[in-house]
Parts: sequence; C-alpha cells; structure tokens
Amino acid sequence: MSRGHVIGLGSLPGAGKGALVEQLEARGVHHLHVGTIVRQAAEHNGFVPEDETREAYLPFWREHASRHGNDWLARIAFATASDLKSPVVLDGVRIKADAKAIKGAKNATMVWLDGDLPVLAQRLLDRGRIEDAGVQTVEDHITALQAQLDSRGEFDLGGVRELAEISLFPTVQIEDLEQRQHYNGRIADNLLDLCNLLPPKSY
Repeated sequence: MSRGHVIGLGSLPGAGKGALVEQLEARGVHHLHVGTIVRQAAEHNGFVPEDETREAYLPFWREHASRHGNDWLARIAFATASDLKSPVVLDGVRIKADAKAIKGAKNATMVWLDGDLPVLAQRLLDRGRIEDAGVQTVEDHITALQAQLDSRGEFDLGGVRELAEISLFPTVQIEDLEQRQHYNGRIADNLLDLCNLLPPKSY
C-alpha cells in the first residue's frame, strides 16, 4: 500500500461514510474526522462554542483559517499521512479549499460518496437524530439536503462534489449486517484500487 496518500471523503448526511470508513480502517487506512480535528483545535485554542452543532464552530474555523489558510484541514491530513507514512482518509470534507488542495496534490484523491436524495432522506428520518429536530418528513429532509448542495458558504458540499475525482454510488439496500459489511468492503477495495493503494496482483 502506497505511503502517505490522502483520501478526501465528502458526502451528504446518510450516504454511508461511516460504513465505508470502517472498512477502510480495517484495510490499514488511518482515519481523520474533520469534526474531531476542528473540535480538538478549538479546545486547544480556548474556543468555547455555544453548542455542539457544526455551525457553532464556524467562528473558530474562520479565525483559524485567517491565520492558517482555508485548506488547513487538508494540510493536517497531508502532515499526518507524511508522519505515519501511511494512507489517511480525511472524513467529512465540506470546505471547497480542502477539496481543491486534495485534488491538486500528487499523492491524494478527492472522493464523493453519492446517493439518491429520497433514499438519504429516509435514512435520516429513520435515525431521528436530535440535530434533525423539526425536520419531520422525507420531503423536509430532501429540501434540507438539496439546500446543503446548493449552499455556497463556508460549507460548500456542492463545490466539494464538483471537485471529486472519484464518485461512488452505493445502490444496494442490505438489511443483513454481515452481507452489508461485505458489500461495503467491496466498495472500499474498489476505492483503494482506483487510488492505486492495493498491493500488486500476482499472476
């Protein structure tokens, strides 16, 4: 497996990033989560958010970006991959500058995990997470997901999707846990192959 490669992974909520990342970790890819990096950096710098929502950390992100550049999350991923001499997946890319930095780097690949909005909306409705309070129907979730794609603020998922070099589109809904893990493992293997991160095949 190639050393120091960064996989940037972006998606809408409900697309299955967690399941894919779990399989990548099982294959030796180090996991960095954007939200965790931001929260740890905020705590280290004494920033206290109003709550634990993503938006509450935006003031810190802006201040940190003004000193370190809008692609500071991507650069942390590059530094981690270099230090570990191991592939790294940067999970949860939402900032266009990060996606652009990853796409433009030789040892990196920007990936988008896609999905049909109605399918993603139903998954989110079934989850019933506290941050989705007030979003009560599939149609509400579809509207919210489309708004995330259309937004061109700091969180620019539409821009991240446009910069993706690889788009994955899982299409199978599998209830059985073992079968679902096997399916997601095949997606992970396919992604690593596309990134030239699988060992050479022997014939």
